[in-house]
Amino acid sequence: MDLQQKLTRAFFISFALLMGLGAPYFQHNQGGRGLQLAFNNVVWILFSLLIGLGLWKEVSE
Repeated sequence: MDLQQKLTRAFFISFALLMGLGAPYFQHNQGGRGLQLAFNNVVWILFSLLIGLGLWKEVSE
């Protein structure tokens, strides 16, 4: 399996994690907004992983 296939597989796995676990994740909080809310951090971490994998794949082509 070459690097392109590995990056594509990693992208789809992280996308599935974002849609399957990150998007419906909710945690009760004491207030706040934006990145003070724990579930926003989970989504942004997974989303930044997607962006990084996509850019890495573009550069390596």
